[in-house]
Amino acid sequence: IANALTGEIDVHDIDALKSIAKVADITIPSMISELFEKEITQKTIIEKDAIEQEILAFL
Repeated sequence: IANALTGEIDVHDIDALKSIAKVADITIPSMISELFEKEITQKTIIEKDAIEQEILAFL
């Protein structure tokens, strides 16, 4: 959405939200903005083609 509104490419989620909010002249709800201040608890990154294998390994 940020790309469509502002032309920004490959921006982080919070930056995209700020751009959208600025263009739309709205405030990002605190419930959303506070999420970016929380500790990241799930640090594992799984590639798209390995999802099935990871799920089966977990089971």
